[in-house]
Amino acid sequence: MEGNERSVVENIPPSGDLLAKIDRLTRRNSELEQWNAMLMGSHQDLERFVFAVSHDLQEPIRTISPYTQLLAEKYRGRLDEDAGRFIGNILNGATRARELLAGLLGDIEVARPAEEGAEPVDLNDVLGLVRANLKTFIAENNAAVTSEPLPILRASLNDLITLFQNLIANAIKYRSGEAPRVHVSARRGGGQILVTVYDNGIGIDPKHHKQIFEPFRRLHGTSVPGAGLGLAICQRVIKRYEGHIWVESEPGHGATFLFTLPESVVAPG
Repeated sequence: MEGNERSVVENIPPSGDLLAKIDRLTRRNSELEQWNAMLMGSHQDLERFVFAVSHDLQEPIRTISPYTQLLAEKYRGRLDEDAGRFIGNILNGATRARELLAGLLGDIEVARPAEEGAEPVDLNDVLGLVRANLKTFIAENNAAVTSEPLPILRASLNDLITLFQNLIANAIKYRSGEAPRVHVSARRGGGQILVTVYDNGIGIDPKHHKQIFEPFRRLHGTSVPGAGLGLAICQRVIKRYEGHIWVESEPGHGATFLFTLPESVVAPG
């Protein structure tokens, strides 16, 4: 017993060494806090820069399309085939640039802390707003968007509109030969809420299930309009609330997008 006590005592460093180690750890912690503050500031500066540039670029891009169309109409029949193709490329490029800028602005919008703008939001109302926003798109594709009773979440209304609008628009955009059908449901259990968005579209090969959530990842190239940021933005929204989003799908058998959120996000009532 006495030998064990002596061994423990011998392993205790001298008080001077211990204080020196504590001092080094304290200084290191202070340096890490300073670096973290600098990184946070740099990230915010970068977001402000991207927002300003994206916003300022929208105006000249909005000018390019109508003037190019006026040029095509004024000289219709007087331009050769190459000129017509060049004008088409300009219009397609302007549309693509506008979609990319809109996507970047949307991505920045969901980058702020989740606590900002959080309020009780009824998902049934959110779905109604999304249907109204996509009314023309839904009608043009003879689509049906249905749902079961949905809960009230404590979150940002804009975040939830962005989330469901991207998921539902994608479900209609990647339609099969049938009229698009989208169904939204939710259930609680295991300390979380699970929301599913099902569609009867063309489906997604399992090898692409993770890739589709990456920014600018477009499986169908430019044959389907869009910037390739919709699902990346959805993932950022879900992560803001400490949730998880994924897809279950097979080619030709539609797709089901699922996301979980902690039950703490569910508002009482």
